[in-house]
Amino acid sequence: MLQAVLSTLLAVGPLGLDIEGPAYLLMVIAMLGALLGLALGLLVSAFARNEFRAVQFLPAGVLPQFLVCGLFVPRDEMHGALAAVARVMPMTYAVRAAGEAATHSGVTALFVRDAVLILGCVVLVLVASAATLKRR
Repeated sequence: MLQAVLSTLLAVGPLGLDIEGPAYLLMVIAMLGALLGLALGLLVSAFARNEFRAVQFLPAGVLPQFLVCGLFVPRDEMHGALAAVARVMPMTYAVRAAGEAATHSGVTALFVRDAVLILGCVVLVLVASAATLKRR
Protein backbone atom coordinates (compact mmCIF):
# COMPACT_ATOMS: atom_id res chain seq x y z
CA MET A 1 0.00 0.00 0.00
CA LEU A 2 2.83 2.34 0.89
CA GLN A 3 4.51 1.56 -2.42
CA ALA A 4 1.29 2.43 -4.28
CA VAL A 5 1.06 5.76 -2.45
CA LEU A 6 4.72 6.61 -3.00
CA SER A 7 4.59 5.61 -6.68
CA THR A 8 1.57 7.83 -7.28
CA LEU A 9 3.10 10.77 -5.44
CA LEU A 10 6.38 10.39 -7.33
CA ALA A 11 4.64 10.11 -10.71
CA VAL A 12 2.37 13.11 -10.16
CA GLY A 13 4.96 15.19 -8.30
CA PRO A 14 8.61 15.19 -9.39
CA LEU A 15 8.07 13.16 -12.59
CA GLY A 16 5.33 15.52 -13.74
CA LEU A 17 2.61 13.08 -14.78
CA ASP A 18 -0.16 15.32 -16.06
CA ILE A 19 -3.59 14.10 -15.05
CA GLU A 20 -6.90 15.89 -15.32
CA GLY A 21 -8.39 14.60 -12.06
CA PRO A 22 -7.15 14.66 -8.50
CA ALA A 23 -4.14 12.49 -7.68
CA TYR A 24 -5.97 10.72 -4.87
CA LEU A 25 -8.19 8.92 -7.41
CA LEU A 26 -5.14 7.47 -9.09
CA MET A 27 -3.81 6.58 -5.65
CA VAL A 28 -7.04 4.75 -4.77
CA ILE A 29 -6.75 2.58 -7.88
CA ALA A 30 -3.06 1.90 -7.20
CA MET A 31 -3.94 0.86 -3.64
CA LEU A 32 -6.76 -1.40 -4.85
CA GLY A 33 -4.32 -2.95 -7.31
CA ALA A 34 -1.87 -3.55 -4.46
CA LEU A 35 -4.60 -5.22 -2.39
CA LEU A 36 -5.56 -7.39 -5.35
CA GLY A 37 -1.95 -8.40 -5.87
CA LEU A 38 -1.66 -9.33 -2.20
CA ALA A 39 -4.87 -11.35 -2.32
CA LEU A 40 -3.79 -13.18 -5.48
CA GLY A 41 -0.42 -13.92 -3.87
CA LEU A 42 -2.19 -15.46 -0.87
CA LEU A 43 -4.37 -17.57 -3.14
CA VAL A 44 -1.40 -18.82 -5.15
CA SER A 45 0.59 -19.58 -2.01
CA ALA A 46 -2.24 -21.79 -0.77
CA PHE A 47 -1.65 -24.12 -3.70
CA ALA A 48 2.15 -24.00 -3.69
CA ARG A 49 4.24 -26.30 -1.56
CA ASN A 50 6.98 -23.69 -1.07
CA GLU A 51 7.89 -20.10 -1.98
CA PHE A 52 9.72 -21.14 -5.15
CA ARG A 53 6.60 -22.83 -6.51
CA ALA A 54 4.45 -19.82 -5.63
CA VAL A 55 6.74 -17.53 -7.61
CA GLN A 56 6.51 -19.89 -10.57
CA PHE A 57 2.70 -19.57 -10.62
CA LEU A 58 2.68 -15.77 -10.79
CA PRO A 59 3.64 -15.24 -14.47
CA ALA A 60 0.75 -17.50 -15.49
CA GLY A 61 -1.68 -15.13 -13.79
CA VAL A 62 -0.03 -11.77 -14.34
CA LEU A 63 1.27 -11.96 -17.91
CA PRO A 64 -2.07 -12.65 -19.63
CA GLN A 65 -3.69 -9.81 -17.69
CA PHE A 66 -0.87 -7.47 -18.61
CA LEU A 67 -1.15 -8.33 -22.30
CA VAL A 68 -4.93 -7.95 -22.67
CA CYS A 69 -5.77 -5.22 -20.13
CA GLY A 70 -5.75 -2.47 -22.73
CA LEU A 71 -2.30 -0.96 -22.22
CA PHE A 72 -0.88 -2.12 -25.55
CA VAL A 73 -3.99 -2.51 -27.70
CA PRO A 74 -7.34 -0.88 -26.96
CA ARG A 75 -9.90 -3.50 -25.99
CA ASP A 76 -12.22 -2.32 -28.77
CA GLU A 77 -9.63 -3.36 -31.34
CA MET A 78 -8.93 -6.82 -29.87
CA HIS A 79 -10.14 -10.05 -31.38
CA GLY A 80 -13.40 -11.20 -29.85
CA ALA A 81 -11.84 -14.03 -27.85
CA LEU A 82 -9.15 -11.77 -26.37
CA ALA A 83 -11.71 -9.10 -25.51
CA ALA A 84 -13.80 -11.75 -23.75
CA VAL A 85 -10.78 -12.86 -21.73
CA ALA A 86 -10.00 -9.24 -20.87
CA ARG A 87 -13.53 -8.71 -19.52
CA VAL A 88 -12.95 -11.23 -16.72
CA MET A 89 -9.52 -9.98 -15.68
CA PRO A 90 -9.32 -7.39 -12.89
CA MET A 91 -6.33 -5.55 -14.35
CA THR A 92 -8.54 -4.45 -17.25
CA TYR A 93 -10.74 -2.54 -14.84
CA ALA A 94 -7.77 -1.07 -12.99
CA VAL A 95 -6.35 0.30 -16.24
CA ARG A 96 -9.70 1.73 -17.26
CA ALA A 97 -10.26 3.32 -13.83
CA ALA A 98 -6.78 4.85 -13.92
CA GLY A 99 -7.60 6.23 -17.37
CA GLU A 100 -10.81 7.72 -15.99
CA ALA A 101 -8.89 9.37 -13.16
CA ALA A 102 -6.36 10.76 -15.61
CA THR A 103 -8.82 12.17 -18.12
CA HIS A 104 -11.71 13.48 -16.00
CA SER A 105 -11.67 16.24 -13.42
CA GLY A 106 -13.80 14.34 -10.92
CA VAL A 107 -15.21 10.98 -9.97
CA THR A 108 -17.15 9.38 -12.81
CA ALA A 109 -19.67 6.55 -12.70
CA LEU A 110 -17.30 4.37 -14.73
CA PHE A 111 -14.49 5.02 -12.22
CA VAL A 112 -16.74 4.04 -9.30
CA ARG A 113 -17.98 0.92 -11.11
CA ASP A 114 -14.47 -0.22 -11.95
CA ALA A 115 -13.20 0.49 -8.43
CA VAL A 116 -16.09 -1.50 -6.94
CA LEU A 117 -15.39 -4.37 -9.35
CA ILE A 118 -11.73 -4.43 -8.30
CA LEU A 119 -12.73 -4.34 -4.63
CA GLY A 120 -15.17 -7.18 -5.29
CA CYS A 121 -12.37 -9.19 -6.88
CA VAL A 122 -10.20 -8.55 -3.82
CA VAL A 123 -12.95 -9.83 -1.51
CA LEU A 124 -13.67 -12.83 -3.75
CA VAL A 125 -10.01 -13.83 -3.94
CA LEU A 126 -9.55 -13.40 -0.17
CA VAL A 127 -12.59 -15.62 0.47
CA ALA A 128 -11.19 -18.21 -1.95
CA SER A 129 -7.81 -17.97 -0.19
CA ALA A 130 -9.41 -18.51 3.20
CA ALA A 131 -11.38 -21.49 1.87
CA THR A 132 -8.20 -23.16 0.62
CA LEU A 133 -6.26 -22.80 3.88
CA LYS A 134 -5.28 -26.09 5.44
CA ARG A 135 -6.94 -26.63 8.80
CA ARG A 136 -4.93 -28.16 11.63
